[in-house]
Amino acid sequence: MSDRIARAVDHLVSLRDGDHGVLETIACGAEAIPALRHLLFEREPSGLYQPRCRAVEALTALGAEDVLIAFLHVDREIADPVESAGEDAVLNATARALRGCHRDVVFRRLRALVNARCLPGAIDALADFRQLATLPSFIDCLADDLACRAAEDAIRPFGLNAVPVLLANADLSEDRSESAFRMRRAILRLLLELADPTNLPDCLLADPLDDPDPACVVLRCQLALETAEPARRKTLLTGLVNMVPTADWRIRSDTAALLARYAPEVRIILAPMLPPVPPAEGDPSPAARRQRILFRLMYRLRAHDVPG
Repeated sequence: MSDRIARAVDHLVSLRDGDHGVLETIACGAEAIPALRHLLFEREPSGLYQPRCRAVEALTALGAEDVLIAFLHVDREIADPVESAGEDAVLNATARALRGCHRDVVFRRLRALVNARCLPGAIDALADFRQLATLPSFIDCLADDLACRAAEDAIRPFGLNAVPVLLANADLSEDRSESAFRMRRAILRLLLELADPTNLPDCLLADPLDDPDPACVVLRCQLALETAEPARRKTLLTGLVNMVPTADWRIRSDTAALLARYAPEVRIILAPMLPPVPPAEGDPSPAARRQRILFRLMYRLRAHDVPG
């Protein structure tokens, strides 16, 4: 290794000069690839991942995709959670760096990574292949907190082709875990975007107010309201209004946003629930708190109300 490359790599691994070191190393050209490969493949027990991610950046700029592919194929058995988290960060960066490399070997390895670890970078790169066979893998990743948004983005481009697979995974009612609820919420969000509401199964639209997850209540009601007859629409809107005072701030906000779409009808539902004037702010009773929340909802609906 030349002194110039050694100096560039030293800067690359530095917490202070790391970004400048990337540029220095790239300027060394292909001769720097062996040194960068050594850095990338070297385990880091401390979990510090930034220097190796910079090595990925430099290798990508130098066109060393074979080195990156080889790194994805390394067998890893890391028991220490700190080191494992750092390794996942480097794997994630490596997988994302291979986005656009549409070789079969890359497809197979990315798919295995997504199935095993739900890494957002691997999801992004695998999604670039646009293969329907990968949809079940992406749907499984919807249950993962860190990968959920990347999985949604991966599924969305499939459009109507994704709907049957989404529907096949939409009923997780027997599983009350947070990961199951997370998956159902994501599936419902995607169905709202991609599906024809007139072709959704009755089991998805029936009794949304009884769903055990408040966020799913709002999403399922949104789906059901798309095609509901007036009497059923009133039942659903009334149920949502009654949810508002007891919901947490996020659910309350989402519910109010949905109710605002039906402002004229909701105002009629709300009117008999409210006294002539709001209760005093100093009144700490549950009834007063409920009425204050519903008054605020009414004010919001007036801003959205459109005649007709």
